[in-house]
Amino acid sequence: MNRTEQHIQELLSSIPIKTPDDLNIDTIANTFNIDVRYWGFSSELVSYKKRTKIFINRDQSPQAQWQDFCHEFTHYSWHVGDQRNLPFSFYQLQENQANYATYHLAVPTFMLERARLPPSYFDAIRMVCNTFNVEPKFAFKRLEMYRNKQLSTIMNY
Repeated sequence: MNRTEQHIQELLSSIPIKTPDDLNIDTIANTFNIDVRYWGFSSELVSYKKRTKIFINRDQSPQAQWQDFCHEFTHYSWHVGDQRNLPFSFYQLQENQANYATYHLAVPTFMLERARLPPSYFDAIRMVCNTFNVEPKFAFKRLEMYRNKQLSTIMNY
């Protein structure tokens, strides 16, 4: 596993979150004392005087809300400070890191490895959507990441 996958496995195991059924906004937010608010705007993370709030767009599907929560939680657990004060290149770096880690938090590798994925890619996407509560496009990209990692491991031997 790479550092992102290791970090997420350690983080979730410490809570403890062991199965996809344990993965949800309330469990993670309550464990880390994060206040989650639903509103009509885009999702964002706000930290002020040691209080953290994640605002999530209430008009999105539950799957999109979970994906957005994972993105904002990644900022919370990995980044410090207000992005608005960062040079644009550092802002982009943090967004890229959060985007990448979001796939690994929403669909953790250690859980994906335990899953019995069907041989059909279409069925595997559907299974990931249903098991991890993510959108089909998200599941497709996560499975592509997982498959590419497996292929690179085989190719390096």
